[in-house]
Amino acid sequence: MLLLIGSVVFACLPAHAQILERKGALGARLAPVEALPGVRVVEVLPGGTAAAIGVLANDTLVSVNDMRTTTVPALVKDIGTWRAGQQLVLKVARNGRTITLKGKVVGRPLETSLHGTVHYGEVPFDGGALRSILVLPKGVERPPVILWVPGVGCYSQDFANAPDSPYKQWVEGIVAQGVAVYRVEKPGMGDSRNTTSCKEMDMDHEVAAYQAALLHLREQPQIDPQRIFLYGHSMGVLTAPLVAKAAPVAGIIAWGGVATSWFEYEVRLLREQQDLEGKDPVVIEQDVRNKLPVLAAFYLDQRTPEELKRDPKLAAATGDYTDGTLWHGLMHYGFFHDLGQLDILANYRNVPCPVLTLAGEFDLHAIDTGWAANIADAINGVRPGAAESRVVKGTTHHYHTVPSMADYVAIQAAGTLDDAYMSEHFNPEVPQLVANWVLRH
Repeated sequence: MLLLIGSVVFACLPAHAQILERKGALGARLAPVEALPGVRVVEVLPGGTAAAIGVLANDTLVSVNDMRTTTVPALVKDIGTWRAGQQLVLKVARNGRTITLKGKVVGRPLETSLHGTVHYGEVPFDGGALRSILVLPKGVERPPVILWVPGVGCYSQDFANAPDSPYKQWVEGIVAQGVAVYRVEKPGMGDSRNTTSCKEMDMDHEVAAYQAALLHLREQPQIDPQRIFLYGHSMGVLTAPLVAKAAPVAGIIAWGGVATSWFEYEVRLLREQQDLEGKDPVVIEQDVRNKLPVLAAFYLDQRTPEELKRDPKLAAATGDYTDGTLWHGLMHYGFFHDLGQLDILANYRNVPCPVLTLAGEFDLHAIDTGWAANIADAINGVRPGAAESRVVKGTTHHYHTVPSMADYVAIQAAGTLDDAYMSEHFNPEVPQLVANWVLRH
């Protein structure tokens, strides 16, 4: 059964009862209150919960469902648990009076597409479900589809609140050429509900989530199950060949990855990014020498953060990488331990499908373009012609363009590399290259 709302479709497949509601949105800009506990409403945005139940600008939120509102971060955390349709009771201070407002939570906005229809669904996983978003090109029956395998970190794959972002422009560029795009939230992110959250999982858990997504995608009647492609973005380059072990895929596209061991990559990144930033070579060398033993102990010896902190020779530098559980402030240290064990070239050599590696000329995260050629060479060494590699001129890790690497570093240092800059400088050549390759295979 399909429930159609505007250009957005909720897929309700009889084989799996839907359990995910849309997460809620307050729809207001907030600020702390100095004089008393509470949170001040700076602006009420149209279409959100605040507007629906009568919150006004300059109201002070005193409590939510009888729980005292104290700080903006605490309120934002609470809002993250809201679901569309949930009953809500707000107490607000307005013009010297306390007023009670009642209503239902309004869900976050939904993605739309200029070139396709957006299908919100879910993938059963880990005692719950992952939110899925399938964008189908208009007028194309059973199109080929790209399963997006994202980079490191815990963030949403739903671009409803960022319709001009480079990632949403990438999706639109693919769909405009007749290829579908399938995205799935990581455990605990977006509308997903799971027993393990994104920041608690190791790499095996993330790979299992995207393997479940791949298997679920193969069952969808709207796409061609023989023409499913994996697109690895950043860390997704490393996980894509592992995801492909779950079921045959028509090909893998890789963008912004690594071909060496992760330990070697981090050491190089540590040195070369600082060099590009123009730091004193002696200072850089000392920094590398201080951190190298920590990186070796963590990645090569697989020592835990707690063990590193107990070692007097490593304790000081360990603080630059972890607060105790998260590594780099991104993921559980177990994820990075798994990462340190990967043989990336061997994993790609073993995939039985065509591979396209694309490197941005000015990818500050990958540092150079050599990784793409190395992966392609490893594949072609045993299956000649199975892999292609290409450098995309002037393009960064995040699909926008800059005049040079030096300019990129300068723009970052100046603080002008904001959402508006990245949206305005998106490189449409990337989705064109990807879609053209998919349509040839």
